[in-house]
Amino acid sequence: MKSLLFIVVVSFWLVFQTGCRRSISPSAERLVLRCLGAEKIVEVRDVRRRTINGFDYNGVALTVEVTSGFESWYHPAIIMRIRHNSSDWAKADLFSCEDLSIQQAFELSEPEFLKHIHPLSCEGTE
Repeated sequence: MKSLLFIVVVSFWLVFQTGCRRSISPSAERLVLRCLGAEKIVEVRDVRRRTINGFDYNGVALTVEVTSGFESWYHPAIIMRIRHNSSDWAKADLFSCEDLSIQQAFELSEPEFLKHIHPLSCEGTE
């Protein structure tokens, strides 16, 4: 019985790790890490998508690991934007949604959503 429980627990852990970890493309991951000055993405907690005026918006709530800050883990909410006819997330514009969660931001009407997102200035991404 204990071995069956162990197998079930390990299986759930593996599904969680593989299912939640790879929720953004590798090119978007590199862009976000470079912009935030982070070492790695520890967790992707929420992913939302929407299209407005010919742009695709991909919002993610993350836990990232950094070595240069006071804390070692940060929990940013990032919104990436590319033209709808593009698939190159490495060239995305990055935004924050200030005091809103990704879920709250993506539930707003289109005009309200656009009012609540603000460009991130990212060194080393030009």
